[in-house]
Amino acid sequence: MVCEAEALALRLAAGPSRAYGVFKALFARDAFLQDHLDAELENIAETAASRDGTEGIAAFIGRRKPVFTGE
Repeated sequence: MVCEAEALALRLAAGPSRAYGVFKALFARDAFLQDHLDAELENIAETAASRDGTEGIAAFIGRRKPVFTGE
């Protein structure tokens, strides 16, 4: 039987690791609000254009589970 912590770890490991890294870096930034929002906009655009980003969008539109590769 899988405990809740292990289930969460498995779910995170199967997720979009590149996006997780980008968002983690954004959270760690110490910036003024407008600078943070500008960085967030840029990173969201880059992440959406990545392979994982296009896979996530395609999976959402196709109503299927995404398969992320970390690219």
